[in-house]
Amino acid sequence: MKLILPNLYYFTGLLMGRVYAITDGDDITLIDTSIESAGPKILKQLEVAGYKPNQVRRILITHAHPDHVGSLSYLKAATGAQVYVSSVDTVVAEGREPMKTNPNALIKLPPQSMKGTPVDVQLNDGDLIPEVMGGLEVVGTPGHSPGHIAFWQPQQRVLFAADVMFHIMGITQPPDLFTVNPAQNRESIARVEKLQPEVVCFGHGEPVFDAASKITAFARKLNLL
Repeated sequence: MKLILPNLYYFTGLLMGRVYAITDGDDITLIDTSIESAGPKILKQLEVAGYKPNQVRRILITHAHPDHVGSLSYLKAATGAQVYVSSVDTVVAEGREPMKTNPNALIKLPPQSMKGTPVDVQLNDGDLIPEVMGGLEVVGTPGHSPGHIAFWQPQQRVLFAADVMFHIMGITQPPDLFTVNPAQNRESIARVEKLQPEVVCFGHGEPVFDAASKITAFARKLNLL
């Protein structure tokens, strides 16, 4: 586990998809779960840091793609944590519908269903999770998936942006191939730019500090401002 800010970490050595841990006293909240093979690595790093699996009380999912919910079933079974997913993406996370794909992509991805995991709490834009990090706000950021959400801590100005943007060789849009509605995703980029976050934690790539001006510059590059 690598420290980002006090009580905020990300897990190292995962092949794809960032997973974050927030500690609130003895309670731990995870954001996303990476791919299926990541579950044991996540628990091992928690153990090395001195935490037990049953201290993971919540798993917050930004969107139901396999590199974000791949080890969700494993981690829920191992920890007993409650699972939080957007109301729109719940049907995919629970395995009741396949993942939505971009109908206009040049390459058509075959329908893919997730290993279903029961969702305990369905989230919507504007919801508050008061137990986590002094209060996390749910920000609807659809486009990459129909029910993609971000999490926002306004006092610390920390944004868990997930896949609204990538941070790989600079800040970029997520690939159209894996984004169900790229135009809608650009609207979501414009929305998170208005938050003026100071720290942005991505689903792919390292966190960015002093982020507000960088996100604004990226939005301008996309002619969103």
